[in-house]
Amino acid sequence: MPVSIFMETFLGTPPEDSRNMPSSRDAFNDVPQSARRPAEVYEPLFAALAKTSAGKPRCPGFVFEKSIERSIRPSRLGYAKPHICCFTRRNIAHVQRADPAERMEFGFAELFIQTVPHPSFDFFVDPNPDADGGILRKHDFARKPMDEKQHTEIERAYGLHIAFATEVFARQHRVFLFTISLAGSLARFFRWDRSGCIVTNAFDIREHAEIFADFFWRFSKLSDAGRGHDLTIRMASKEEESLFRNTVQEYVRAQLDVQGDKLDKALSFHYQPGHVTAIQVDPQQPSGPDQHAQRFLVSRPVVTPLLLSGRCTRGYWCVNAATGRIGFLKDTWRTILQKDTEGDILRHLNRLGVRNIPTLAAHGDVRVCTSEAEKTDYTYQDTQTDQFVDEPWARRIGGCDVIVCRRRHYRLVTNTVGYPLRDLRGTEELLHSTYDVFVAMQDALAEDSRIHRDLSVGNIILVKEPDRAVRKGYLIDWESSDRVDDEGEAIHAGRAGTWAFMSIRMLYPGNDECSHVFEDDMESLLYVVLYCALLYLPHRVLVTNLTEIIDKFFDEIEDDERNDRTVHELSMLHLYDLHSLPSDLMPPGYRGRKRGRLSDTDEDGSSSSTSSKAQSIRLPPAKRNRAAPPPTGEPRRSERIRDQQLRAKAAATTSASPVNAPARKRNGGSTNRPRRRSRK
Repeated sequence: MPVSIFMETFLGTPPEDSRNMPSSRDAFNDVPQSARRPAEVYEPLFAALAKTSAGKPRCPGFVFEKSIERSIRPSRLGYAKPHICCFTRRNIAHVQRADPAERMEFGFAELFIQTVPHPSFDFFVDPNPDADGGILRKHDFARKPMDEKQHTEIERAYGLHIAFATEVFARQHRVFLFTISLAGSLARFFRWDRSGCIVTNAFDIREHAEIFADFFWRFSKLSDAGRGHDLTIRMASKEEESLFRNTVQEYVRAQLDVQGDKLDKALSFHYQPGHVTAIQVDPQQPSGPDQHAQRFLVSRPVVTPLLLSGRCTRGYWCVNAATGRIGFLKDTWRTILQKDTEGDILRHLNRLGVRNIPTLAAHGDVRVCTSEAEKTDYTYQDTQTDQFVDEPWARRIGGCDVIVCRRRHYRLVTNTVGYPLRDLRGTEELLHSTYDVFVAMQDALAEDSRIHRDLSVGNIILVKEPDRAVRKGYLIDWESSDRVDDEGEAIHAGRAGTWAFMSIRMLYPGNDECSHVFEDDMESLLYVVLYCALLYLPHRVLVTNLTEIIDKFFDEIEDDERNDRTVHELSMLHLYDLHSLPSDLMPPGYRGRKRGRLSDTDEDGSSSSTSSKAQSIRLPPAKRNRAAPPPTGEPRRSERIRDQQLRAKAAATTSASPVNAPARKRNGGSTNRPRRRSRK
């Protein structure tokens, strides 16, 4: 984006008191055009920003700090901090009092500046300003490194910039964030939101010092909302904090049956003294938004977003400030094209009597609450990056056109509060809770023709109820769910859900546009049980092999020359590897075999023996049929759904020894697939 358009769009017109702005003449001449170390850039830059002219500060009301010097290991990833951070005067004391080992800067930063010593280390490259429109449209904004050293420097510099922005969003309640990068004396302005980032053309702060100085002057005149803060969140009063602490404490005591130090420790996961805030939720009724906002008290989140763009969900145990009732508050950024919100879906399922799902308390899109913003078209907190993708100055990245999804801030509160499935207490609780989830899946299919499409460990919670000896399982997060047609297939095609627990069929190359069916959810639930059994229950798998098993079974699809295999198929060998399990735990027929040699029986009764390079793991019939499009003449989906329980029982029987299933060569699919990591 051109710098002038960026300034006018996001920082407004120049303030009326611009004539009081300190002179920018030669203000940044000490910043070198190129250097050998970042310190040679940010040191003179900091001195110029902190300097006053005739008693006038460069950015009134704000203070600049070299936050990199407050890092105990500034060169190590995970410990590094931005070179320069900008704070309000009322917050700088909190940062200066904090231990340098803490990352307090990210909780109070209004913006940060990150530098690299040379312009060639800038991640972006601008087109020739004299180029015609055709060349501009084809220009790739991402720099192509000339050698490995340049690639490493660019990747580290821009990666740190993204990581710092992500951490600011994670530690603050923000709608957007401004940041600045310098490559030598070439500067760029950034504006980040949950849809992506807008980047300006580079300009030299030595030659155009007035632009750089004007940015900070305008920035200082912005309101809190204008600098990206979410004003629907306020600090709670002492009375409200007391209400929150007592309510959550009693609920924790009832759920875990603990006292004393154990109770205090369990409470600390949800409550931090002095850090209770009130979040506003504008309830959405079927007839439209309710005018009476509700306040919910929260403290420490149990779910924190670790990504910069996307839904970026936060989750809190909350207490209704008016009624004192405990609940769970989900704060997320939904796609604007989503017809039915998760709250709409839950309300409908609750009315239909679907069992073992959360009970809706309130939900609604988050409104913009500043008086000046209400005069614009943005009545809700929406991302803005998506609005500029069709502009003539928009550039390609990595050879591809930029596609950005518009998102809207959304909050959901339920009356169902529990603990994650990873806190299970044994096999009985695992099986009972996942059966409860299966009941919820069946009810939703029977009553609303709806499938969940995102069965995962994170989407099941455990709740202690007075009429049960073991905790009940609840299936949460219905935002990815979809209705099914007469064939039993999801109306909206495409992959959905958590990569590690997707069914084999949906993981297959070329099946990313297939429609989910109920059997896919059943298969995902099986993987949830297996995952929890491996990580949270006692077993005889060696600890040294457990990490590899989890990684290869749930997270990877490997580049495999032998055959076209999915993550779960390839991993069956690792679950039953001769070097991983004791001999008495090996599947029948595998004791005494040599590593790398498998002998299976084909479906026609013949025997085939293959080397480890050419071996092929076959699935039981129930799974194999789901791994490819149904053949011609197969019964309609509605008929298959009626006998799904019989086939599930058969699958459970034949799946006892997956590597002993009949072997048959699989056709189709590419063998040169890159390794793919887990995406959630």
